[in-house]
Amino acid sequence: MRKFSLAYLTIPGTNPMDQIRIAKECGYDSVSLRTISMHLPGEPEFLLDKDPALFAATRAALKEYDMPLMDIELARIRPDLDVSEYESAFEKAAELGATDVLGSIWTRDRAWYTETAARVADMAKQYGLRYNIEFLPWAGVRTCRKPSRSLMRLRATMYILWWIRCMLAAPALRLKSLREPTPSTLTLSIFAMARQALMAIRCLTTSRMI
Repeated sequence: MRKFSLAYLTIPGTNPMDQIRIAKECGYDSVSLRTISMHLPGEPEFLLDKDPALFAATRAALKEYDMPLMDIELARIRPDLDVSEYESAFEKAAELGATDVLGSIWTRDRAWYTETAARVADMAKQYGLRYNIEFLPWAGVRTCRKPSRSLMRLRATMYILWWIRCMLAAPALRLKSLREPTPSTLTLSIFAMARQALMAIRCLTTSRMI
């Protein structure tokens, strides 16, 4: 049975306690928190490793709502960032029961990002966490092909299969939510599923690792 986690960017700016409560009320299976700051203008910071009171409140909320913490974000690989600073966030995430860390790569220097991402993956592994690399069209690594070629060297897992599952599931979920779909909504949903299936196939065929 497919499970879903409420990601931070679904309700950005929401504090961890409210995000956990909302995840429970909406029927999610787990929650994904942003506990590593991106230093964006106007974005609140929820640094569990630097705020003991916030950490305690977050742990209490997870227990109160019986909501597992799946992952934290966002451990970015970028030349101007010191990845060693992620370790304290990894430690606190592991204490809360997290299993994964989400990250992304923001440079085209393959040799450098491969070495650096491997460091982050090894750091996460010390705390029983998997480091997941998400490819983004606007990031340094934009497709599944580049990170998949370096997967064995990175010692990290990939967000690719999760992303493909979500692409295929979203139109189906929208269609399922319509009690009486009209011919137009039915056609659009089928078209969307077909289009995203083609995108998934293209992703798989451009990757040697999957």
